Amino acid sequence: MICSLPWVHLSLQARDDAVGIRPCCWYLHSSVKKEFPNQWLTYNDVKRIGLTEASNSQVLKKTRQDMLAGKHVSGCQSCYDSEKIGNFSMRQNFNSKFKLDNLTEDFLHLKYIEISLDNICNLECKMCSSGFSTKLKKRDELVGYDVSPTLAYDLDLLDTINLDNVELVKVLGGEPFASKNHEKLLDKFQDLSKISFIYNTNCTIIPTDNIIKKMQSMKGLHFIISCDSIYKYNDYQRWGSKFKDIIANAITLKKTFSNINHFMFLNVYSLLNLNTYNISKKWFSKNGFKTSSEWERGELSAWHAPQWYEDWILEENDCDEVRNYFSYRQYNENKWKQFLKFINITDKLYNTKLKDYNPELARKLEIHESKGII
Repeated sequence: MICSLPWVHLSLQARDDAVGIRPCCWYLHSSVKKEFPNQWLTYNDVKRIGLTEASNSQVLKKTRQDMLAGKHVSGCQSCYDSEKIGNFSMRQNFNSKFKLDNLTEDFLHLKYIEISLDNICNLECKMCSSGFSTKLKKRDELVGYDVSPTLAYDLDLLDTINLDNVELVKVLGGEPFASKNHEKLLDKFQDLSKISFIYNTNCTIIPTDNIIKKMQSMKGLHFIISCDSIYKYNDYQRWGSKFKDIIANAITLKKTFSNINHFMFLNVYSLLNLNTYNISKKWFSKNGFKTSSEWERGELSAWHAPQWYEDWILEENDCDEVRNYFSYRQYNENKWKQFLKFINITDKLYNTKLKDYNPELARKLEIHESKGII
């Protein structure tokens, strides 16, 4: 199964506990580390050898070799799973954009870059970590998660590879519009009018006038706005944000840029807000906004929930998407207890009460706790 991305794309981030260079963001860190325990490159490895050499690393060459031979690529399991249930995968999306032929095991040239500038962010989202938001260091310490240092990608690494063929750049954070590295990244490209940019943003910050001017000169803009459900349901999960401000800023962005090609809200659904799936979808649709759903797979995933939680969610949110999410559910008592503990710790930290933000969930948890049912 051929995918164009391993020949023309690099996904880059500065976390040294993760794979430092991947053929796409869906390419699984865990699979790479398991299959290539001594060959995968850290961020520091990439800094030492440069991007041109790293793009032809042993791991990436083997990925391309296996694709050409029609073999299963373990790092690509997310696309296999997506296509299996009939969803449009990353592979299918970019195969339609990048038509390639005469492929070998070698990297072709760089057309698409995805880069995480740093982990500077102004929010403390419940399902996130200090690896992506410096503001979460205290919470991660209290909860018992690994605490990440402050990270920043060395943008001079982009000088170690030919950027002449780049036509698409995806900018991640932290929060890109809070990053001091943002403008430096833009200055790495000689002609922004030939390049489209994708921004993953929490839409709580409007770019500076100077940044806006540069963004207006780009070939195209794609905005993916993180907003998890509506009103207080969002505000509880995406701590530090205000739903009404996100919507107001989104409208401002649409008015500011005439070169927008794609504008979408990305809703992450977790144990904390899954009960709002239908009302959230209806609100965004009614107000003329496109949405896409992401299903939390980490500590706040509904995969760990007890049967009663699934039954309750499906009472008001019975649809194929939610049922598919629950198809992976396998109750884990320890993880469920950790989730309940997480609520208590974070409510104390932020001086909040779950019942003030998601009273329906708070009531259900209270009922089952009083019955002695976890």
